[in-house]
Amino acid sequence: MRTETIIKKIYTFDELPEATQEKAIEKLYDINVEFDDWAEFTIDSFREQMEEIGVTFKRLYFDLGRSQICYMDGASVDDWRKFVRSAHKNGHKLDYADLRNVAMWEGVRIGVQCCYVGNSAANYCETETACLQEYTDFIRERLGDALTMLQEAYDYSTSETAIKESIEANEWEFDEEGNLA
Repeated sequence: MRTETIIKKIYTFDELPEATQEKAIEKLYDINVEFDDWAEFTIDSFREQMEEIGVTFKRLYFDLGRSQICYMDGASVDDWRKFVRSAHKNGHKLDYADLRNVAMWEGVRIGVQCCYVGNSAANYCETETACLQEYTDFIRERLGDALTMLQEAYDYSTSETAIKESIEANEWEFDEEGNLA
């Protein structure tokens, strides 16, 4: 039997040469997004925005790859007064009859299935009631906003700045080739 002892020099990130720092950053490009819950903060923020306009949902599915898709599962309009006011503020022209009939919808929970596809004509939004299609278009637009928020969160999380922040916060150390020690 034989025993070998290997001695390595260990460096903080700041102690690495600039070229090795760049290699370390490249190797850690997905460190902030490698877990499924990386987007939870963004999804929670979107959930709060939707609740502010009277819409709730159970789960948000998304794909930032080639399909650029965002889908709400179990979505419904729970507060019609908030929803109509918000749609109107955002430039959706709702006729007076719709606004007057909001009282009729108060307390009525309408299920909505919505999907936003970034680079496609496959966007759709369906309700249990066909006359509400104009309202679902407003929800679909909000899904486009969610996709933008998620893409921005991903872009930042994989940026050099965010990776350096993670290295510093976790006090990671490296070998001379830029690998985590």
